[in-house]
Amino acid sequence: MASLVLTDSSQLISDNQDLGQSLKLRKVKHFGYEFHYDINNVHKDSPLTQNIPQECSILLPRLKERNCNVMSLPPDQLTVNQYQPGQGIPSHVDTHSAFEDPILSLSLGAPVVMEFKYQEGRNVPVYLPQRSLLVMSGESRYLWSHGISPRKTDIVPTPCGTLSVHNRGIRTSFTFRRVRQGECDCNYHDQCDSYQRNKTLSGKNSESNKIAAELEAHHVLQVYEEIADHFSDTRHKPWPNVLSFVQSLPPGALLVDVGCGNGKYFGHNSAIYEVGCDSSFGLAQVCRERGFQVFNCNCLALPLRSGIADGCISIAVIHHLATKVRNADQEH
Repeated sequence: MASLVLTDSSQLISDNQDLGQSLKLRKVKHFGYEFHYDINNVHKDSPLTQNIPQECSILLPRLKERNCNVMSLPPDQLTVNQYQPGQGIPSHVDTHSAFEDPILSLSLGAPVVMEFKYQEGRNVPVYLPQRSLLVMSGESRYLWSHGISPRKTDIVPTPCGTLSVHNRGIRTSFTFRRVRQGECDCNYHDQCDSYQRNKTLSGKNSESNKIAAELEAHHVLQVYEEIADHFSDTRHKPWPNVLSFVQSLPPGALLVDVGCGNGKYFGHNSAIYEVGCDSSFGLAQVCRERGFQVFNCNCLALPLRSGIADGCISIAVIHHLATKVRNADQEH
């Protein structure tokens, strides 16, 4: 497997670029998608014109021959790095939102020691022989950082159980990844950029919801409580299309009116059951006095089981909500 790829490795990196001190001058070339080191991610909507070379397609079939089905879908991103003796790569965890699990790294040329580190201070050196394949999955993909120290020698174990100092040579790594479409949903939250981002947004949304709810209570609910009787006297003619929908429901159907107001859409189809809800106690009382079944609640927190109704209406309600997010929540 590796020897076939090795035959063309010099050609694959012939157009590589010098990325400067931040990458310790190692040579790198990307296929499929370019990895942007300034944001530690790829631009998922801007794939490269140069896909993973056909010579690399032998990788997954060879793994399957050995009953090692590590990837459910083929990789669509390849990063080729070439290291001179003394060069390395800083310890890192590949961005969760950028790539799926697992990540495969094929080592060609000289062997090297890669160090895996855990936040509690654990350090595990892993010897990567020539033509070996490293599979990072689960904790090694999402939780442990990995890197190569910039030095010219490595201390490696020998077959007889002792240690030996090896001089480093030129090493070329082929790192195969599958670009993730959407956010990461792993359980390793401390290292997960998707989780941290959503947590931040959730906090902001929580504060925004609190302010929005206060605005609605003051400028909507309080106003309706004060004008409930007058409002009811001016709202008695149902909209024709809504009335047609209510009258089209079959006998025995259950109609739920969310934000029912004074109940002007009730009583037009004697063959169905009707129940309404409204945040205004005054308007709910008007409905009860007219003999309708209603209860008080916020339209964003309905105490009803999903799928319980045969028909549902919510007329002239959504504009009372203070934010677009709450508008969308009411629609769902």
